[in-house]
Amino acid sequence: MSVQENAKELNIPTTGPLVDIVEMPQGTSRVRCDGDGGALGHPVIWLTLAEQSSGGTLAVCPYCSRKFVSR
Repeated sequence: MSVQENAKELNIPTTGPLVDIVEMPQGTSRVRCDGDGGALGHPVIWLTLAEQSSGGTLAVCPYCSRKFVSR
């Protein structure tokens, strides 16, 4: 289920940008993002998760702002 579908179920307005957070298995270093994967997606890009001061890793897609995290 997409972020927009979840927002509709919770009656959250979907007119503004919604940030999708994707939890990745520990040890993941690279992730693939293509937006929603459909006609409204974006070009496929590969992101490298960077170490954070909190101890986890993070990558943010420059196209859709989807966050990939590993704790």
